[in-house]
Amino acid sequence: MKKILHKARAVLLPLLLIGGCTTAQAAALNIFACEPEWGALAQELGGDNVEVFTATTALQDPHHIQARPSLIAKMRKADLLICTGSELESGWLPVLLRQARNDRLTPQGGLIDASKAPGLTILGKPAGSVTRDEGDIHPDGNPHYTLDPRAMLPLARHIVAQLKEQPGADTATLDAGLARFETRWGAFLAGWLKRAALLQGARLVLDHESWPYLLDAVGAIEAGVLEPKPGIPPTTRHLAELGTMLSRQPARAIVIADWRSPDAAQWLSDHTGLPVVKLPTGSGEEGLEAHFDAILNRLLQAAAR
Repeated sequence: MKKILHKARAVLLPLLLIGGCTTAQAAALNIFACEPEWGALAQELGGDNVEVFTATTALQDPHHIQARPSLIAKMRKADLLICTGSELESGWLPVLLRQARNDRLTPQGGLIDASKAPGLTILGKPAGSVTRDEGDIHPDGNPHYTLDPRAMLPLARHIVAQLKEQPGADTATLDAGLARFETRWGAFLAGWLKRAALLQGARLVLDHESWPYLLDAVGAIEAGVLEPKPGIPPTTRHLAELGTMLSRQPARAIVIADWRSPDAAQWLSDHTGLPVVKLPTGSGEEGLEAHFDAILNRLLQAAAR
């Protein structure tokens, strides 16, 4: 009988261990991140307690994403949704939410609008009502605040606060993850801003109104915009007028998102001699530090010409 019990324990113990791992994995919070920066932050702050799916890449325009069946399936399984808000995803997120029919994802509990983070400053809020004649104006303000590395600290605190409200949240692990991030990011930010001081007062031509947060962080100045109005494609006439203006008030470079067609920027570059700088608008697999270092390094290189 003892031999039989010993054999039974030998068989059951591995099965119990396997079952325990499966249970632990199943308990992880399933997070749907609209943009790469939310995926990076959620994974870093949540650690093994979260499983993160990122809907977009750094090489996509986050305004215009196709609501593919694969995204709908991922959203259907999500426990939590983290998005930029300020209408950045208004063209595709509502479609996904309707199709997914996930009752867990509501503004009351499972939908984190990062633009509501306490301590976050939103730029470009219109003074009054806006019309389509003004172009793609966001009534809630400019949604590209993740291009300011200073915003990462209040955003991380907001995400952790929301994660801690989820059922079964490991608050100790989340607090520890936030503390580690705050220490590391504080040191990184100090060094980044010190290097960025070299760009103070630099005049930059922009492809779109995506960059005011970055300009504010480095102290640079908008010298003109390739688009005549937000979201309206550049015309040759507008670019020619911009080139005339730049002949009187020179700039250092033309800044465009690395997913955007370079045609308009290259036309202006050919007529003004200004270098074209392609910048990432979202973080990739390399992480947030490498993302902001890449932005700064490319700007400094262009400004040094």
